[in-house]
Formats: sequence, C-alpha cells, structure tokens
Amino acid sequence: MDQKNNKNNKKKPSVPKEKKDKNISQEQIRSLLKEVMLKNIEEEEHQRNITLESISSTLEEFLRCFIVIGYNLDNEPILISNAKTQLDADALNTALNKVFFSMGGKDEL
Repeated sequence: MDQKNNKNNKKKPSVPKEKKDKNISQEQIRSLLKEVMLKNIEEEEHQRNITLESISSTLEEFLRCFIVIGYNLDNEPILISNAKTQLDADALNTALNKVFFSMGGKDEL
C-alpha cells in the first residue's frame, strides 16, 4: 500500500507560471483576415475570368459575332461581346434594336 500512496503522492510537473505573450492584437487579426479575404476574392475573380473566356471561346467556334447579356449566379451583370469588324458591330446593333423594339415596352423578352 505504501507504493500506491507513494505513486498518488507524486507531484505532477508544474506548468511554468510565466507564459510568453502570444496575444495577437486586433489590428493584426484584421490585417490577416483582410489579406485572406483579398486573396480569396482574387482567386474567385481569376476563376470567373477563365469561365467567361471559356464561354466566349466556345461561342466563337459557332458564331461570327455575338452579344451575351445576363446575370451570373451571384446576380452580377455579365456582358460578353465579339465583333471583329465594323460590319459585325453594325449587324449586332441592328439585331439588338430589333429585340428592343419588338418588346414594345414590355418587361419580358
């Protein structure tokens, strides 16, 4: 029994009372969060540009000139246009005018 009492009486190693100051200031936290958020936004913007370029490239395979107007899933406006010549630009302008005038003030296409 003395051994059991001896084991129970052994002191656990004490934690030093002096702790190193590992506190991060609010300003440092804000700075780090801002840095992470900006990096995330840049990555999303880069991915968005790749996606829009991919859509444009696919359309160019099938259409000489085009305009894509819409909103992405984040409700941001998207406008992709491709008109390599003045003739193409005029053709797109004429097509857009036909669409807008055919709507006659209606809210739907």
